[in-house]
Amino acid sequence: MPIPKVAEPPKRTNLAEDVYRGLLDDIVQGRLEPGAVASEQRIADDRGVSRSPVREAMDRLAIIGLVEVAPRRGTRIAPLDRQRYTDTVEALLPLLVESVHIVVPIADERQRRGLSTRLERRGVDASGLVRTDGFFDFVMRVLGNDRAYRLFEDLVPHVRRMWGLDPASVPGGLTADEAAALRDAIDGGHGGPAADVVRAWFDRQLESAR
Repeated sequence: MPIPKVAEPPKRTNLAEDVYRGLLDDIVQGRLEPGAVASEQRIADDRGVSRSPVREAMDRLAIIGLVEVAPRRGTRIAPLDRQRYTDTVEALLPLLVESVHIVVPIADERQRRGLSTRLERRGVDASGLVRTDGFFDFVMRVLGNDRAYRLFEDLVPHVRRMWGLDPASVPGGLTADEAAALRDAIDGGHGGPAADVVRAWFDRQLESAR
């Protein structure tokens, strides 16, 4: 399966970043519905900004596949695409499995506590694993690789959006045994066993997505 394109880090003003984050959240949460026209002027007016930061934000959203630009039809919010969702899960699997494998042995005590706390506080449901400041987000921030984190940020909104707009697509979370095994691996600094739990969870998601 093809891996979705990754946006190269553009030079953006803080205002463009704010507009991007706002639009991204609106798309993921469904406030901007699939197929809706995305008028740069209307968005600029609604947010009280010029069209320049809106254009920058829309360009990045187009690169990661959340908006579509069609000749004579303008810009529209991308439809839900189950194949894109499956491709995204396939791309996230090696990224997050390897990141967990690397992070767990090198994390300091505070970081390991942060990982375990997110499993306890957020629960072991699927949404808790991928939400902002959830378990995987924290793993990627501990990893500290800007390019890998950008890849994660460009991929995971497709998963959050699918699960939010199509509740039937939300997979099961970690089992109680898996959650306990993952916490034990984190506490002991054992990257291999931690990665095995994550890989098994992703494998189940791919089975249900296909």
